[in-house]
Amino acid sequence: MYGMPAMPMQPMPQAWQTPPPPMQSAPRPQQPPQPLAWAPAQPVKARGVAAEPTPKRFELPPPEALGVTSNVALPTPQFDWTQVQARMARLGVLRYRKDPVTPGGYRVTLLLPSADPTRGQPITAQGDTEAAAVLLALEYAEAAARR
Repeated sequence: MYGMPAMPMQPMPQAWQTPPPPMQSAPRPQQPPQPLAWAPAQPVKARGVAAEPTPKRFELPPPEALGVTSNVALPTPQFDWTQVQARMARLGVLRYRKDPVTPGGYRVTLLLPSADPTRGQPITAQGDTEAAAVLLALEYAEAAARR
């Protein structure tokens, strides 16, 4: 600029003006794949594959075989709750209540309509099962209704 001598512009060297040729790798000959050094000599069984056929059905042993006992008797197969409900409807049962009893079994209370509209007539029965107690209470209620 001021006070500095002017410098002549020099042309850029030729090597910087053209890009270098791309590098090419030598082609490799195709070789067959080699077995891995860590591969086992024998075939391996995969997890989840059963060696022998598995049983088709799994059955639990009965509770008695495991030392479990029960003192609760199941209702007989001919017990039908729909028939019980129909009998209760015929009697006009206002309330049904069941309570478990300590030594085993159930106490069932049926509240039937009575002549006094403010009070009902309770019928109570006790049985080894809820079904037995309900049937007994219905018998008592039907006998009281016939009188």
